[in-house]
Amino acid sequence: MALGLLLGASTVGFDTGLGDLALQGALTGVVVGPVQALALAGRTGWAARAAWTVAAPALWAAAWTVTTLAGVDAQYTVFGATGVITYSALAGLLQVLIVPSPPHTCG
Repeated sequence: MALGLLLGASTVGFDTGLGDLALQGALTGVVVGPVQALALAGRTGWAARAAWTVAAPALWAAAWTVTTLAGVDAQYTVFGATGVITYSALAGLLQVLIVPSPPHTCG
C-alpha cells in the first residue's frame, strides 16, 4: 500500500480535492489490487484474480470519493470510516460474485 500511496500522492501533488483523492485512490488500487488478487489464488481461477485486479482501482477511488464527500479533507494516508464502509461493501459484493462457494454437504 505504501508504494501505491506514494505513486498516487506524488501524482496529484499531495492535493486533497475530490478528483485528486479519487485519482490517488485509483493509483493505489493499481498497485494494491494485483497483490490482493494473489490472496485469491487458492480458491479462484485466473479470471477471478483478473477481475479483482481490474476492480481494485475503482474500489479505492470510490472509498476516497465517499470519504471526501463526507467532509474529510485533510491529508490522511488512508480513507476514512465512510470510505471503509463503502470499500468493504463493494469488495464484499465482488467477492460473492467471483469467489466460488464451498460445496454443500449433507449430514
